[in-house]
Amino acid sequence: MDGVNSYKDGVISRLHKGLQGLVKSRNITYIEGHGKLVSKDTVEVNGQRYTGKNIILATGSYARTLPGLEIDGEKIITSDHGTKMNHVPKSVIVLGGGAAGLMAAMTAGARGKQVLVIECSNKVGKKILMSGGGRCNFTNLDVTPDNFISQNPHFFKSALAQYGQWDFIGLVAKHGIAYHEKTLGQLFCDESAKDILAMLVAECEQVGVDILLNTEVSSVEQPTSLYKL
Repeated sequence: MDGVNSYKDGVISRLHKGLQGLVKSRNITYIEGHGKLVSKDTVEVNGQRYTGKNIILATGSYARTLPGLEIDGEKIITSDHGTKMNHVPKSVIVLGGGAAGLMAAMTAGARGKQVLVIECSNKVGKKILMSGGGRCNFTNLDVTPDNFISQNPHFFKSALAQYGQWDFIGLVAKHGIAYHEKTLGQLFCDESAKDILAMLVAECEQVGVDILLNTEVSSVEQPTSLYKL
């Protein structure tokens, strides 16, 4: 894992420097710090106020947890922790069988891990079926770290360096799913979002991922070094 983390840090450093150069070339003023909106046209960052005609709030995302399932960065981790791990767990439980959950499960399974997906609904990937008007906008041709804003911008650099849009497009092609390009490089299935869901489920099955449906997590215990749900 030391070699993997060293490679990851190198990729992040190169991409970060490239992004800094891009921002500078476009005359964008970049201010790093904790900010808050103090009026309809003013933002305060580290005690300094900035006023503008228009303000865009792009706060990014954060990981949620369940009562009794506190994120500790060791046994219970988020995607941020995952990019910094110095070991690979032998078994993994994925809570939620949506697009992200299925991708995480099939990736861990492909690396030889014992994986269990727990889904409270009667079917995995329900939101996938509704996306893109039923055709699933599964990725875009142009995907770069610049397209994401988050409290941890380095995560996107690392994530895309390890798995980008072309990797997923290759997976779609492997399963013979026909697709087409729409506005701004958006890629949609020719037939149905069901094709993407079937692809993810097939990939999970191929690497031995177990899926529990109609199952809710009501409690979390740690009687030993392992967790019990």
